Amino acid sequence: MNILIMVRGVILAVAFVTVAVQSQAAEVSEQRHVVSSATQFVRLWMTEDYPPEKIDKAVLLEAASDLRFNFPPEYEAVVTEVGLLSATGDLLEAALQKDTDFPVVSDFFKPADIISTTKNWQSIGLPNDLIAFASDDLGNLFCFRRDGRSGVWFYNHDFDEVSKVSASFGAWLDTQNKLKDPN
Repeated sequence: MNILIMVRGVILAVAFVTVAVQSQAAEVSEQRHVVSSATQFVRLWMTEDYPPEKIDKAVLLEAASDLRFNFPPEYEAVVTEVGLLSATGDLLEAALQKDTDFPVVSDFFKPADIISTTKNWQSIGLPNDLIAFASDDLGNLFCFRRDGRSGVWFYNHDFDEVSKVSASFGAWLDTQNKLKDPN
């Protein structure tokens, strides 16, 4: 009987480790995909004169601590491995030509600006569970949720409205990249 209990314990332990390894492999795969998407964004929407600025992980962790927030792993991978993205006017022009209502990014904030922008906007209407990490050309904010809900959220300051614009950070970058005409 004791051997049977031990065997069951070993089987459960192996199953737990297998699930943990699969979960970690999926996260690594997603991070590789999002870094690839960010690299494509640089190629499509940025100029060589203003390359992306890589952010030191310690600086990002300080911002996270100040905001009492954990940045999504995909976002951390992009800003530490590729850098802060910043689109030229070509991205907005592509969105206008395709007549999309999807909001396009203009600038990503440095960690200090994430803190100041988030806190300043929260004092005038940005919901407290949103952390601003980028803006569009009109000053509206792209945000992550502090409450753990995944995705990228858009705060329209003119109408004081929040809407989910993408299920994940990687999917959000992919949508921006798809605005480029392949011709």
